[in-house]
Amino acid sequence: MIQMSNRLGMVALLVALVAPMAPVAAAEAKTPPLLVRLASIETLTRQFFLLAEKVNRKAEAEQLKNALQSVTGPGGIQGFDPSKPIGIYGSIGPNGLDSTGVILVPASDETAMLAALKKLAGVIGGNLVEAKGKGLHTLNLDQSPFPIFLRFTKGYCWATLKDEAPLADSALPDPAKLLQAPAGSVARLHFDLAAVPENLRITAVEALKQSIAMAREKAPADETPAARTFRLQMSDMMEGGLIQFLKEGGALDLEMGLDEKTEDLRLEARMETIENSSLGKAMEAMGSGPSIGRAVAGYGKTLSLSSYVMLPPDLRKAFVGVLEEGFAKAKNSDAGDSEKKMIAEVIDAIMPTLKSGVFDSGVALIPSKKEGLHTAALAFRVKDGAKVEGVIRAAVKQLGEKLEGKVKLDVATYAGVKVHEISGNDSKAREMLGDGPAFLAVRNDMVLITAGPEALALLKDMASVAPVTGSMMQAELGLASIVKLGDSNVPKELVRKASAKAFGDKAGIDRARIEVTSGKGIGLKVTANLAILEFLTMLDPSRD
Repeated sequence: MIQMSNRLGMVALLVALVAPMAPVAAAEAKTPPLLVRLASIETLTRQFFLLAEKVNRKAEAEQLKNALQSVTGPGGIQGFDPSKPIGIYGSIGPNGLDSTGVILVPASDETAMLAALKKLAGVIGGNLVEAKGKGLHTLNLDQSPFPIFLRFTKGYCWATLKDEAPLADSALPDPAKLLQAPAGSVARLHFDLAAVPENLRITAVEALKQSIAMAREKAPADETPAARTFRLQMSDMMEGGLIQFLKEGGALDLEMGLDEKTEDLRLEARMETIENSSLGKAMEAMGSGPSIGRAVAGYGKTLSLSSYVMLPPDLRKAFVGVLEEGFAKAKNSDAGDSEKKMIAEVIDAIMPTLKSGVFDSGVALIPSKKEGLHTAALAFRVKDGAKVEGVIRAAVKQLGEKLEGKVKLDVATYAGVKVHEISGNDSKAREMLGDGPAFLAVRNDMVLITAGPEALALLKDMASVAPVTGSMMQAELGLASIVKLGDSNVPKELVRKASAKAFGDKAGIDRARIEVTSGKGIGLKVTANLAILEFLTMLDPSRD
């Protein structure tokens, strides 16, 4: 039984490698609808050992290497060229099952690789029929209903399942061009949704509609009319967006790279839309526009975080409906008349911002000149800031003695904006920001709060900041400083030693970055240095 299970597993692996994908029509065509690329085995091996060293697992990596060599031999798989990348390409046929595809295995010695395949076929059940001259070899496996065709040319073994047409000389692309990649690329996946036959996309759309329709019926027991409207609007938006994606989606690209010299790791994902599609325009509008948050976040050194999202009109309307329903309950609460009046004024002040449907904010954390402390800034966009300012003043006046002098109005004026002082940090905030007060300023388009040793000076700089364009979301943080600020059980001396060993005096290698972009699609990019992985490993209490 175990032997049979192993055979089936080997057959499944071989079949999966040449699984259905439609052939590319011409040798020098553009990027195939489906393309998978892996770096060479030599590159992958070096990068694997580099990662193992960073996480203190080099010994285990050596053991794995020795185990593999015990199976393949010291020289690796016979006839395999470890210096070239590996690839798969193809596309989807109109009937799904009529799809075919090609896998490219780098080959240095055709005779040696054929001998290895013949031996493998004998072990798992099957045979290899070798062609004469430059014809196609055929690998028949007992557990596979289809033959696997093989051709050796251009430094590769090309393999496909069932139909030999994709291996015609005129259909084979230049592998160097097909598998070219940026320096340091580890793996890449490219899939063009627009190349999927229309009938298959229609089938997917109908299946999606049925699933969403079923989900729409599952409503919470205590759902209010406004909440139901918002939920259904969200459902409609998701349904419409996914259907639009199936109809108007373009290329999806995923790539991972590792620069072995700088040890910088990057992960990138990008989903494009069809040119001039309504989906593309909607996605571009959602994350575009001048942002207050991006401008303020740009000051950050230890931490920089900004987000800008503009809700589509229909969703914005439903969202406001839910808010208005909740606010109506707040206005009719059991609070006293003065409290109700204050609640009503607060709601009236923030509703213009909420109705705008634009959510724009930014955070900056900056090392202070005082050892171990930071200065922080938080900003978010508002509409009709004069109303917000008026509410703040009215609240301070009304609460009076309850504030016990914790709020001082008009302590300074910068760029025509009044600055207010707020005292009373909690103990955790004091550890990071010190004992000084925080400061608040309300501009007509922004609420800005700063705290820390240089809070007032920072607010002065930011009071006249202008909105800037940029990404939908971006974050950058320095791991060494962040860990020192955290409420952690890790001894500070261990953090210091780990930081010194992993980062040393190399500027910037402790920084991790995340960015989400919009515009004719949506993209995600994450970059970090392997020194961060080494640093975090040294802080792990379970580390050997």
